[in-house]
Amino acid sequence: MPKKAAGKKKDVGPLIAASVYTRIRPLSDGASDGHGVGEAVDMKLEGFEESCMLISGRGGEVQRFEFPKVVMGPEMQQDQVFDTVAPELMESFMLGESNSLLFAYGQTGTGKTHTMFGPADSLSSATPHPDWGLLPRIVDATLAHIGGTTGTLHMSAIEFYGWAAWDLNADERTMVTIDTAGQAFGHTFTPISGAGDIAPFIERVYGNRKVSKTKMNSGSSRSHVCIMLTLYQADNESGNCSETTFSIIDLAGSERPGKTGGERMDVLSATLEAQKCLATGKDLSVSAQGSIINMELSLITTAIKQATDQWKAGRKFKPQTDWSPSMKYMLGCCTGACRLGVVIGISQSPQNGWETWFSCTWGENVAALQAPCATQKPNNINTMVKTAAAGAGD
Repeated sequence: MPKKAAGKKKDVGPLIAASVYTRIRPLSDGASDGHGVGEAVDMKLEGFEESCMLISGRGGEVQRFEFPKVVMGPEMQQDQVFDTVAPELMESFMLGESNSLLFAYGQTGTGKTHTMFGPADSLSSATPHPDWGLLPRIVDATLAHIGGTTGTLHMSAIEFYGWAAWDLNADERTMVTIDTAGQAFGHTFTPISGAGDIAPFIERVYGNRKVSKTKMNSGSSRSHVCIMLTLYQADNESGNCSETTFSIIDLAGSERPGKTGGERMDVLSATLEAQKCLATGKDLSVSAQGSIINMELSLITTAIKQATDQWKAGRKFKPQTDWSPSMKYMLGCCTGACRLGVVIGISQSPQNGWETWFSCTWGENVAALQAPCATQKPNNINTMVKTAAAGAGD
């Protein structure tokens, strides 16, 4: 019997690689944050090059991690970080063409907050500040782009905690729905007209975030927080309106249980505890939080590998219906909903060698992603108004 002819490879469009960067935090005095000079462990950061991290192991062998697009050293200033990371993610977002997603990842205390936001006092500045992090610079550049046009910018925030999603921008924490396409529903939007609107927004959002005291940090993040910028732009000539989002996700720190003070817990036990906490309103234990966080980070790398293999083979990658809300949203970069950028905070401290090695391993896996990025279709303004009016009359 003759063999069937092999099916033709489908044209899924151009595949875009994830842009992954590392940023090395300066050594501290180590008295309060665990990122000074301490007792060395088996893994050690030997050094770094322009686009390569060097990690040595037990036997002294050096492993080269060549995934970073750029290694940003401890001397790099905030404006240089923005010029390195943001432009390629911002261009299509500001043009109303496609969505962007930026992960901030790393061990607790490696500078994710500093990179993403900058010092708290800098956020109070209504004009550009040298210490501004990525978010205020992205907001400022977007507002300058739309200028006096018919564009508007809104901010919202969602917390992924205990297998659920929560609105951090509301007066009270309420649950948010994330559909299988990774779209969020039921969260609160705040219009942004200037950089001066950022500080009160961040203060409100992070005041509502779940934190807990661990050995690593007295206010350690035990959840993932997504800050969403939603840009609406109208074209009066065509009568169309575009909507694009730029999401910055501050991923929870991933540490070994011994570093946080928690005990090892299997995922099933952590999930059962999470279900009980949803019913009672109680907080998750440090052990359950750590188990869920590490499982989600592991599932992200698995999905990225599967997505890359399928897209390269000309097959569409489909999200799983049983993904958690955080997975559904964050893995939009795998389904073609957005393009991905990642900044990984790295500690130089010898006692944090294992966490540094793990961060590089995770970054190497994520950097392998290649997926398309869908162009957002504009909507006709008149049609939108008619639809809204019809819905209001129901």
